[in-house]
Amino acid sequence: MNYDSFLPEVSSSDDGTLMGAVVDLLADADDFMDRRCRYDPANPPKFSTALNLLFAFAGAFTVANLYYNHPILHLLAGEFNVSNERVSLIPTLAQAGYAAGLLFLCPLGDVFPRRLYVLSLVLFTATVW
Repeated sequence: MNYDSFLPEVSSSDDGTLMGAVVDLLADADDFMDRRCRYDPANPPKFSTALNLLFAFAGAFTVANLYYNHPILHLLAGEFNVSNERVSLIPTLAQAGYAAGLLFLCPLGDVFPRRLYVLSLVLFTATVW
């Protein structure tokens, strides 16, 4: 698969820039990936019941993370000496961020090559946080 159409116009890592090196690394992601991990159209992966259950639990626990802070909001308000109205922004912003991710980031997985997209998101998350 050719990812050149999705990459910004950067010559190569020979120009000495960090962006050039990152673009070259992401563009050549298939080169350093084990052949067993690559997608083979002639032999697509099987979506078994176990894999279906794994995805179900992963999705359920991801959504459950949005609600873990609700029972301790009053403790957070007391510990950080803020009002209940102010501490209620925690679950509000967490759910708004989750919704924004579903609305804006998930559809991009259908537009860009998924491997390049996931690597970019992980790189962004690791450098921002």
